[in-house]
Amino acid sequence: MVNVSHELRTPLTSIKGFVETLVDEEQSSEDKTKFLNIIQKHVDRLNSIIEDLLTLATLEKEEKEDDFELSDAKAESIINNVKEICVQKAKTKNIIVNSEILYNGTVRCSQPLIEQALLNLVDNAIKYSPDGSEVLIRCFDNSETISLSVTDKGQGIDRMYFEKIFERFYRIDKSRSRKEGGTGLGLSIVKHIMNLHKGKATVESEVGKGSVFTLIIPK
Repeated sequence: MVNVSHELRTPLTSIKGFVETLVDEEQSSEDKTKFLNIIQKHVDRLNSIIEDLLTLATLEKEEKEDDFELSDAKAESIINNVKEICVQKAKTKNIIVNSEILYNGTVRCSQPLIEQALLNLVDNAIKYSPDGSEVLIRCFDNSETISLSVTDKGQGIDRMYFEKIFERFYRIDKSRSRKEGGTGLGLSIVKHIMNLHKGKATVESEVGKGSVFTLIIPK
């Protein structure tokens, strides 16, 4: 709860300050536009945080219930849908999102939720990868499970953070995460989606060489 309060207070304080400045002081047209753009940025951030918190609340509620429905979804369809959503964002950094489908059968899952989890991983990979690099989505069969992995060529993550990064609002580099527009809730959402599927999300990484995040889904 303390973390939530802090994350909401920061943009609210900025919005309040800039609104008071606009109301109480004479500003040039250029400054007004600048301040309004900053306010809009913080409003968008607040909206994103609230949407992610509502998503987490829904997932946690569903985890406690026994009627979570699964269906069969084509692995290729899941990956292609995510690639379509990410392609424009990747283009802004000249990043290529490729896929390697070694398993092209069905995945027993909630397709919208698994697509959301995979999208969160790909979105992070694009955010933290250098311009002109590659993000690779792979799907493969592990006998009793199906894996969907996302590999990037980013800065990598020290092993000491592997468990912590799936916690709410946990950021290794707080300033960079906010600059990239992250809410700090994306990986926590991924974790809860995988809990619903009785699966798990894992990370393998080496500092300076990139990361591999994997969704492991039971058959």
